[in-house]
Parts: sequence; structure tokens; C-alpha cells
Amino acid sequence: MRICLIHGKLGPALRHLGHEVLEILPPPGVTDVRTILAPHDFAPDFLLQTEVLGPRVILAGLETLECRKVFLSVDTHLNAFWHARYGALFDAVATTQPSWAPKLRALGLRQVFELPWFGSLAPFKAFAARGHDVAFCGRIGPERPIRRRFADFLQRGFAAAIETDLPYDAMLGLFGDTRIVPNESIAGEINFRLFEAASLGCLVIAQAGPDLGTLFEIGREILVYSNALELADRLRHCLTRPAEAERMGRAARARVLAHHLPLHRAQTLLAHFPLIEPSVAATGSDAALTFHLTLLDLMETGRLEAPVEAVARAFTELKELPQAAAGLMRLYRFADKNQELEILLQGILAGQHFPGDLGVDASGSLAALALDRWDMAKMFWYRHCQAAGRAQKKPENPAELARCWADLFRRAGADIRMGFVFDFDRHLPQTEFEALMVALRFAPKNMGLLRAVDCLLGRYSGVEETRLGLLSEISLRDRNNWRLGLRLGMVNLRAFRIEQGLEELRGAWSLAHEQNAEPRFLAALDSEDPAGVVRSALQVAASSG
Repeated sequence: MRICLIHGKLGPALRHLGHEVLEILPPPGVTDVRTILAPHDFAPDFLLQTEVLGPRVILAGLETLECRKVFLSVDTHLNAFWHARYGALFDAVATTQPSWAPKLRALGLRQVFELPWFGSLAPFKAFAARGHDVAFCGRIGPERPIRRRFADFLQRGFAAAIETDLPYDAMLGLFGDTRIVPNESIAGEINFRLFEAASLGCLVIAQAGPDLGTLFEIGREILVYSNALELADRLRHCLTRPAEAERMGRAARARVLAHHLPLHRAQTLLAHFPLIEPSVAATGSDAALTFHLTLLDLMETGRLEAPVEAVARAFTELKELPQAAAGLMRLYRFADKNQELEILLQGILAGQHFPGDLGVDASGSLAALALDRWDMAKMFWYRHCQAAGRAQKKPENPAELARCWADLFRRAGADIRMGFVFDFDRHLPQTEFEALMVALRFAPKNMGLLRAVDCLLGRYSGVEETRLGLLSEISLRDRNNWRLGLRLGMVNLRAFRIEQGLEELRGAWSLAHEQNAEPRFLAALDSEDPAGVVRSALQVAASSG
């Protein structure tokens, strides 16, 4: 079979399996797939594009290819909002995160399968010959405050070797000389580090997540932790039992060699090839809409530069589609074209275009709020309620109106875009979370809104920094609520703020005692801390105090 790889690392394995492989590395930005294929005189039977982290590579003209096309979503946990869009230009999407496969299907993709990352055939050095007990290598910057605290915690408490920007071979050298590699991830996802360290026979202590147990046997091949105190407990245990740690490291390496090499992933990919229904990818106006909405998604995140006028022209040419109208509103807001935005809103209302469409009406209403056009914002709301046959709530102020739209986003299943940093001054809300943030912009001290945002974020990992601010604000206004103190304390521990976390938990325990609710507090703590590590730390602190 003739296979075209757009980035990715499976070329050697696919060639080993007897296939003709063309590997192309387009530069960041938009590239027409016909242009990059033409010089090679290569008509592929199968095209696989792997997501490139950092500046993005987007292929134009995919609808012109007759072969099966697959997009490999690497950071699905942070980019599903645009991967689900871009993936519609392919026949199927593969994801490195098994638990995200059903979520991508729920976002509208018809064919999704799992293709986790992989390790390598690396040499093993006995633990007694390794120079480091603990090491970590990964990007540490201002945008990752939890990782900075995680690294400081490892360095202070366990003399860990911390590296941030090692070349790949040097990173493998570090892990090959290290016994234990604690792993930190953004949202409990499967990342490269897990496989890299396991390939070298390190004992990996990974942040708990939904997919670890599908790839390694927890307790025999790797260990997991949920907060800073659990990680400290695991590290102390393993450092005093080097033989046990080495057995687990060897077992993890054996798992990589048996199931997680590039050859295994190439075989999985090829096994899915005949199962992929062809001609599923978007074509015609659907493809044009999907392509330009993908560009808009990436423009809004700052991950791609594209000419605003060209994207606006494409949306205008697709004016019969409501998604194009909503996209044009978003584009004008992002590009600070407020005059054009207001004219567009007026035209939609005057022409009664797309009444009842959530994307158009919510974007129009919230755009009007951003333009300080309260009258127009309400008109979009009332026309939506009328067209959708909903009872017409009468919001009295912008915060109430934004909350109304948040409720409708929630009912539509649009709760949050993980990885998308919402900016009130540049973005129009597309989810419940973003609409709630607009509501908080108008009513920043509203307890109902604060609680609603925290309740939403409580369902996700990777949002601890945002939750810390929300919970701190809520607890200041509800000082006698031990449940809030418990929640804030546990979030602090997950964010590697150990002293602050224990202080909050001690205060919550004291409040519960005063309110004759100590058994309920301890039951709730045990639910959050099934290993009992946090409770032990609190009891030790109490006895020493």
C-alpha cells in the first residue's frame, strides 16, 4: 500500500511491514495537500496526518484526495474543540487518549479509533548502576504554574534532577540513569513521558487519569498519585524499597516491548484501514465551512495566522449556512471589527435570518452585549425563545442574560472547550463555561455564578488554578462551610500547594467539629483520599501541634 505520512514517527515501522511510505513535513501554517504531493508523483492509498504541537499545520484541499484519510489527534485533551472540526475533513480520526474516543464521537465525528503513543526499544541499566534516584524532564514556564510547583516539590523533598529543555537523546540518557520518574500531566492525560521513561525501565509514578490502566497494570508496572501528599508517600515507599521499584520498572519496560512499540501502533493503524468507511469526509460547501471554521478556531487561540479578509470572504460566500453567520460574528469580534460586527447583527435581525439557531442567536446576543447594545442583545434572546418554543425568561441585566445562554449551552452539551483560554475582549462564548465567565464579568461577586462555574470545573482535571481563585472567593463569603474548606484544601493539594491545602483542611475539620459534623467531614475526606494519606498528614500535624 502507498501511504503518505504528514509528520509522525511511524514511517520506519510501516516500511518494515512492507508498505511504500512517503513522509512529508510541511511548515507551520496552511498548506495545500495537492501542492506538497505534486513533486513526488505519489498517489497515496492512505494519508495519515499527525498533529504537530506548537505552531499548527493545516492541510487545504483534503476533499480532492480519493484515498482514505486519517487525522491523529495527539493532544486531544486540549484540542478536541478544533480536532472535532478539522477531523470532519478526514474519513476517520485516531486519538492517543482512549477515553476521548467516545467524546470525539459525541462531538460529531463518525469514525474514531484509539492509537496511543508508544515507546522505544531502549537499553536497560540495572538500578544499582543508575546515578539519580528521581528525575523529571519537561517544559516548565509561567503558563504551567502547577508544574513549576511540582518540580520544586521534587527538588526540595527528594533532590530530584530537574531538566527543562534537553534534546531528545539527552532526555533518554537522563531517564536511563534514573530509578524513579514522577510524571505530571495537564489533565491526567497519557503523555510521551510515560512511554519514554517506561521504555528505559524507570519506575513511573504517574498522575492519576482514566487511561493509564488500559496501557499499564497499575500497582505492578506503574504507580499513580492524585495529589502532592500521595506522590510524596509513593516516593518515600519506593526509595526505601529499591528492589521492588526495579521490579516494577522492568515490568513496565516488558509491557512496552510487548505492546507499545512503533511496530505495534503501525499494525493497529493498518488493522483499522479496511474498517474505515470511505467518502465520509466533508465535501463541497460543508468542507469549505469546516475548513474555515477550523482556521477561525486556531486564529482565536493564537496558534495560527490567517488573513482575516480571506476568512471573512469565505464565510460571506457561505451565507446560507447559519454556522457561517456565527463564524463571521466570531471573526469580526476577534479582529476588533466592531462596526462590521454591529452591521452584521442588524442585518440578521432585520432579515430574520436563522431564528432559533443556538449558534447564531447566542453569538449575536453575546456580541451585542460586548458592543454595549443591551436592546439588541435582548432581541436575539427573545427571538430565540419564540422560535424554539421556549418559555421566555425576562433577563433584567447582562449577567442574567449571559446566564440564560449558559443554561442553553449546557442543555446542548457544550459545557467547556478544554485548552481554550477565553478572553472577553476578543472572543464570543461558545460554551456554558464561557457564557458564565461573561456573566461574572458583569456580576463578579455573584455567589450563584461563582458556584455554577466551580461546579462545572469540578468535573475536569487540569483546571485547578482557575478553581483555586473561585473557591477562595466563595469561601471568603461563606466562612462557616466546612465542605468548601475541604474542597479548597484538596484542590490546593492537587495543585502542589501543600501548606495552603493542609491549612484549609485543618480549618474545615475544626469547623465540622464545632458544628457536630465531624463524622460527615471524615467520610467526605476519605472519599477524596481513599489511600488515607491526607488524613494521616492532618493527624500527624494535629498531634505535633
